[in-house]
Amino acid sequence: MTSAARIIGVFVVCLLSWQFAETVFAQTDPATPPTPAGYQIILKDGYVLEVEEVWKQGDEVWYRKGGISRSIAATSVKKITEIAAKNPAP
Repeated sequence: MTSAARIIGVFVVCLLSWQFAETVFAQTDPATPPTPAGYQIILKDGYVLEVEEVWKQGDEVWYRKGGISRSIAATSVKKITEIAAKNPAP
């Protein structure tokens, strides 16, 4: 066997080993926490908003529902909780 053929053979073996290791790693990758289905913003007056996304910026709490983003004063927010996904993907 020529040295070029040996180099190619070693390269192919390394490539296959790397591909196998990648497959095994993908199967043993630790589970990521489930993404929440949404959030509940509970206001001090008792009103509850169910939104898709929420974030705080300065003295305001911003939220997105549908394609619309709005803000409310952070002082009027009592609590923000996550809504768990009903059927988590296996």
